[in-house]
Amino acid sequence: MNAKKVIRTVLFLFIVASLGFVVLKEFGVLTTDQGTKESSENSVPLKANHLVVYYFHGNVRCDTCRKIETLANESLKTHFSDALKNGRLEWRVINTEEPSNEHFVDEFDLTSSSVVVAHMDHGGLRNWKNLDQIWELVAEGKDVFESYIAKETKQIFGSVGP
Repeated sequence: MNAKKVIRTVLFLFIVASLGFVVLKEFGVLTTDQGTKESSENSVPLKANHLVVYYFHGNVRCDTCRKIETLANESLKTHFSDALKNGRLEWRVINTEEPSNEHFVDEFDLTSSSVVVAHMDHGGLRNWKNLDQIWELVAEGKDVFESYIAKETKQIFGSVGP
């Protein structure tokens, strides 16, 4: 009889702990997405006139979403390492489902995980482009995808100037 009571108590505690974990995770107190650094990897002071390349995602992320983030980041590091180091370019990863980031959905007309290149001038948004071919090109392979990111970023970079 005593063993049944111990087992029942242990099972009850396990169920309560599991439910507590699910509730805390659902309300954003806990996160299991430890591989992504939200915000910027660039600790260099930004120039007044610079680009921000955003990767926007939600709470739930598929393998393709993670691949898009990784390849976009690698492309910037490969093609724009000097700009990242001198504050002319910033890479930011943003979860649009966090309340403080919901404004990006309307600001950049987002409908899914996206890469957006934004030209910032003295703290204000000057122009931007949603790189809407990322979902098709990620299946084409690393070189094609990274080339697209680099080409589109360079095109907007031309409007930034020195």
